[in-house]
This record gives sequence, structure tokens and C-alpha cells, in this order.
Amino acid sequence: MRERLRWGLRRGRGLGRSLPWGRSRPHTLIAEGTGSIVAGGDIGHATVYIGTGGENITAQDLRARAGHERIERERASAERQREAFARHFLPKARASVRTDGVTWDFTGRREALRRIVTWLTDPAGNRPGLVVSGAPGSGKTAVLGLIASLADPSRHSHVPKERVGVDAETLPPPDSFNTVIYAAGLSAEVISDALAHATRRAGTSTPVVLIDAVDEADEPKLLVDSVLKPLLLDGSARLLLGMRTEPATQVSDLCDEVDLDGGFADPKGMRRHVEHVLRQTTEASPFRSWPSAAGCC
Repeated sequence: MRERLRWGLRRGRGLGRSLPWGRSRPHTLIAEGTGSIVAGGDIGHATVYIGTGGENITAQDLRARAGHERIERERASAERQREAFARHFLPKARASVRTDGVTWDFTGRREALRRIVTWLTDPAGNRPGLVVSGAPGSGKTAVLGLIASLADPSRHSHVPKERVGVDAETLPPPDSFNTVIYAAGLSAEVISDALAHATRRAGTSTPVVLIDAVDEADEPKLLVDSVLKPLLLDGSARLLLGMRTEPATQVSDLCDEVDLDGGFADPKGMRRHVEHVLRQTTEASPFRSWPSAAGCC
């Protein structure tokens, strides 16, 4: 899959000869990381290849190099995902102004959460893609971060489900995602490597991948046109995407949509959240003694 994605990226940038998806060059293989161009076609049966500097490289050596590079890429990808969870998804999911790292002030968005869980649990009844859209600050990463946290067995127990209003209809299955990616600032190549890793982890199953901040990637149009759309078109992956409202139109023909500013807006939940934060920010908050306004909304 990674090779297919990489050829698609080359095609998207206008590099090399265009190839149909799922096909590779029959007699040439580029050995990534070594700079070698390998002639002969089938790496499994050929014995000797000529490297860039004229040295002989055995097929076993080439496979070892490729395997080492793959492991290093996967390690880097896993580390980026851990950092993304710690720096972006968890703080947004907690929706708290406190910096203690444990307080959860998320509330509301039940319909959005329910729709995402339905998409996760009913592949046959939904499109292969679901995009969570909205204006900056609408809560896209908070919603996706909460779903990702609830689906992660190592984080699931740390979420105060009753406090944030999670019930059976808004609780995703464990291990719903093969990988979770925060795309801001990442290149299409890095994201395609992470998607290839997710495919390997999924085995014979269709991988399910969460990608937030798609429109903040290094080259968002290239990412959408040459990586995400082909995967959705041929059913190679199921993608839960987070992006702003206008860029989300680029995938509207392939994805269902949860518009946090439109049909899935939650003004009552927002009022409850603001009230809760104002009351709980500090012990000395002057809003603690004010009567609750939740009943009037």
C-alpha cells in the first residue's frame, strides 16, 4: 500500500510517469533510503542488483535495508502519534481551562458523538469516510479527541464518562482505530507512511484511521487528492477526518458529514460547558454563587 500511495504522491506533484492505482513499474524498483535503482523486476527471484556507486547489493541486503527503514519509520510514526495525543487530542478532549492534566470539562455534543459511533459500528450502512467539520474553535479536535480516548483501552478508564455525558450510544468500541494522526504540519509522505503502517496492523481487515487537522497539513490538497480520495474510492481504508467547513467540501462526494456548526450544532451543550467552566475555574470564582442558567435553556 505504501508503494501505491507513494506513486500517487509522485503523480500528484507531476513527477514521473502516471500509473493506474494498484500497479507498479514492471522492471524498475526504487529502493527508498539507498538511492539505488534496481533492475530486474521481481525482487524475490533476482540475486544481484547494482547500487548507485556501482557496488553489488544482494537481494537479502536490500530487503534488510528496506526492513530496517520501515521499522525506523514506524517507530517515528508511533512517537509522533503519542506526542499528538499528549499535546493536542487529550487537552482538547478534556476541554478544561485547568492545567492539571486530569480535569475533564467536556460536555454536550451527544448527537455528534452518537453519529460517529454509528459510523464506526456500521460499516455497511455508511460511507467509507466521515468528516467532522466546523469553523476554527468549533470543537472538532475536542470531539475527535474524546472519541479516540474512549476507544483506546489504555486511556478509556481515565475518562470520567458520567461527568462528560458518555453512555452506551456514544461509547465507541475498544480499539476502533488502527492509528490516530494529527496532520497539522505533516507532509503527505509522512501521513501515507502512517496509513501504510495502519494497513499492516489491520491485517486482512479494512483499517480504520482517524486524521484530524487535514486542512492544516503541509500540502493539504495533495494529501486529499493523491492519498485520501484514492483510499476512499477503492475501499482500502475507512477514514474519520477532521477539517474546517470549506475544505471539507473537497471530500463531500465520498464522506458523510458531521457539521458542528450546522445540523450537529449544540448551543445548549455549549452554554452548559461555559457555565461549568466559569464556576469551576478556581475555588474563588465569583460565579460559584450565581444561580444556574441551565434550566432556562
